[in-house]
Order: sequence, then structure tokens, then C-alpha cells
Amino acid sequence: MTVADRQQLSELVDWADVAVRAGNQLQLSTLGRAIRDPDVLERALEFLEAAEAGGAFMSSGDSANLRATLRPLNWAADVQSGPGSLVSDAESHKFDYEALTEFLRGMRSTVGQVLQGERADANALAKCIRFLDSLGEILGMRADQQMRATSLPCSTLGTF
Repeated sequence: MTVADRQQLSELVDWADVAVRAGNQLQLSTLGRAIRDPDVLERALEFLEAAEAGGAFMSSGDSANLRATLRPLNWAADVQSGPGSLVSDAESHKFDYEALTEFLRGMRSTVGQVLQGERADANALAKCIRFLDSLGEILGMRADQQMRATSLPCSTLGTF
């Protein structure tokens, strides 16, 4: 496994962890419980901001909108357009970067409201929880696939 592969694997695992934990914190908020891990919601906002910036770049072509990488945007697009899509059938025909950016902006607003102790719209909160759960699942599966692809076969390890 190359250094770049290890860095990508670490990034996948890190963001999968953030997505799952942030979804859990939002779920707790729907039950009226206090947020126990505000730092993970800050990290979720960081992810959503990076994905939103990537969407703004892709829809405008203005490189000033791109801060670093398009990976968060790609992962968010996979969640939004994949099986069990969070886009309604009526919206699915118009999937584009502007729509994705608007979707991400809504997710960011919802997470921000919860982080600030404000009451978020129940439907928006449920959608955000589903988004983060799906993101965590997708990234976790990709990390698992990458680890399996680069692992040594058991036969080369010998016996224990």
C-alpha cells in the first residue's frame, strides 16, 4: 500500500466516523437530549462546507470557489443520487451541481441550527440524519473495500 493509498484510506475512515457520530448527535437532538459531542458537528459542517464549495466550483467553473478537493462533493453526490436517494422522484430529473449545492446548503443550515442549540425543522433534521448515515455507510464500505484489496492473503501470513 502506497503512502497515497494510506492517506486516502485514513481520510475515508475519518469522514465515515464523523458522519456516523454526527448523525448520532442529530438523532439525540430529535429526542430532546443535549449534544454531547459538538466537535463532531463542527467537523460535519467542515465536510458540508467543502462539498458545497466543490459544488459551487463545478456549477460556476470559478476556481475561487474551490478550496481543496472535490472528494467531499463526489461523496455527497453519491449519497444524493445513489440507491435510496434523498432526492424525490420529481427532483431526480434535474440533478445538477446547483441542485446539489443547494441540498448541501440545507444540510449545513440544519447542522448549524442544532449546533447553536436552535430548533431545526423536523423534516430537514430527518433528511440530514439520513444523509449522514448514508454517507457513513458508503465511506465505511469504501474503506473496507480498499483495506481488503490491499491486504495480504491469509495463506501468506503463515499459521499462528
